[in-house]
Amino acid sequence: PKDSITRYYQLVSRWKRNFNRLYARRILELAAASAATMKFRSQLEAAVIEKPERWQNWQAKDWEETALSSVGESRLQRAWMATSRLVSLAVLGAPMLLLYPLSHVSDRAKDAAWSYALWGIEQAGPTWVKLVQWATTRQDLFSPEFCKYFGKLRDETEGHPWEDTKRILREELGSAMEALELDPTPIGSGCVAQVYRGKLLEPTPLYPKGTKLAIKVQHPGIWYKVCVDFYILHKVAKWLEAVPYMNLEYLSLSDTVRQFRDV
Repeated sequence: PKDSITRYYQLVSRWKRNFNRLYARRILELAAASAATMKFRSQLEAAVIEKPERWQNWQAKDWEETALSSVGESRLQRAWMATSRLVSLAVLGAPMLLLYPLSHVSDRAKDAAWSYALWGIEQAGPTWVKLVQWATTRQDLFSPEFCKYFGKLRDETEGHPWEDTKRILREELGSAMEALELDPTPIGSGCVAQVYRGKLLEPTPLYPKGTKLAIKVQHPGIWYKVCVDFYILHKVAKWLEAVPYMNLEYLSLSDTVRQFRDV
């Protein structure tokens, strides 16, 4: 009897293992089929949907030249834009000259300093938000307190008003905006854009009426801030590399800025 019971449990155990393997295989097959369907659908959308003219042949564009032209057509214009940007950043950071010393003598001032620093980085633009997001992942370089406070930027950043969203969509979509119904409350906001929940009010060649959508809207003024910031960072990197006797060219600061820009 004991041998029979042992053989029974062995058979049950073997059956469970085989069943789990078959189940896992079917799940992987379904996931692969779903991924292939999504890829085909994306390719179909790319072939059918007519893209705006400025999106055409984006792979072949010289983004460095495009960014420079956004900053200014001449060196004088670029210098003026860079100077204006530096002044605005200096004004934004000026209150920290008072809050930082006070934070060492008052807990209330310390909380105010952290709150203002968090708000100031959000106002400075996506370049600085991305830098701080990276810094909060390096707890070997920065204090736990720094990573704790600024870690909020990895989850949620301040968005733009609903009125700006309507204006941007009206400029980009024109009359096609009437075919969308959007919830004015964003479901998430990053340093570059924020996302809204919506649905189609009219059918399209690819989607029926009532299809649920996620609409991503870029924050206003982001392109200008990013272009000017990287123009400044690139100039600073080139200047540091040119300083004699420091041998900073071995650090490839310009290449680092370029790689960060491409990301």
